[in-house]
Formats: sequence, structure tokens, C-alpha cells
Amino acid sequence: MKRFFIVAILCTVSILGTYAQEMQKGSSLVSVGLGLIDGRSDGRLSHLGLGAGLNVAYDYGLVDTWGPGIFTVGGLVGFSTSQKYDIRVTKWGITPRATYRYPVNDSFEVYGTAMLGINLWSNSLTDHINSEPLFASSLGLRYTFGNNVAVFAEYGVFGCVSLFNGGLSFSF
Repeated sequence: MKRFFIVAILCTVSILGTYAQEMQKGSSLVSVGLGLIDGRSDGRLSHLGLGAGLNVAYDYGLVDTWGPGIFTVGGLVGFSTSQKYDIRVTKWGITPRATYRYPVNDSFEVYGTAMLGINLWSNSLTDHINSEPLFASSLGLRYTFGNNVAVFAEYGVFGCVSLFNGGLSFSF
């Protein structure tokens, strides 16, 4: 994992001299993030504490005529796990998502996301997979370093995905 972060930082630094590109109608964005989850949010197994989450999201620029920002649609797949003592909870979230992105300047944007999908979860006490609706929302910041690489940070109610989330975005 340490090597991944070193390579990611070197790649980001190597493109700092290029120009930034904000999200536009017809463009795509793939984001890969790591985050912290609050395992206590699962009412069936309370007090599990913090865990780790990984997610991959895709956004497509759909409408740019709704004010100064752009409306994107896409999807998200997330995985998380948390454990306390001998109980481990594993969750998968699969959801379409809608995002409104407001560009502050050419390199920086703020956004809000709404998601409605499905959570699949299991725990080490039972042998079956449970499902439940996934209602999620988040607020995020994205800073573009080059013409297609950015870093992002998000906070929100993600269900299984994470409470705090951050990572890299690639636009094309």
C-alpha cells in the first residue's frame, strides 16, 4: 500500500505543470477513494467502532445549463469492513448517483451528491447475506492538478461506503 501512495504522489507531481480542466458536459470522471466508516451505524450490531472502506465512482457530465455548475450522473460501488472483538461486518454498496458540481475556479470545485441503491452486508455471526436500501448523500471538494488528475475529499452519509472519503479522480 505504501508503494501505491508513493507512485500516486510521483505521478501527481510529474503533471503539476499542465493546465487544469473542469468537469464539462460530455466528459467523464472516474474516482477511486479510501475512507473511514462508522461501524456503529449498523443498528443490528452496535458499537463496532471505525472500519475501512474502498469505493469506485463514475460520473458523466449531463447538463450544464442549470446555473453556473454542471449536473452529472453515474454510479458507485463501495466495499467496507469493520471489526471489534470477534465480530466482523462486511458491506457492499451498489448505487446510481446524481451530483451537482459548482466550479469555484478552473482547478477547484465543490459538489453535492445524492444516491439511492442497495447495501449488501454480512457479519461473522451468521452465514447469510442481508440486503437493505442505501440512502446516501455527501458533500465534496475536488482540486485538479493537471489536465486529467485531481484529488478529492468527501464527507457524508454513505451507508457502507464511508463517513470520510478521499482519493484520486481521473477525467477523460
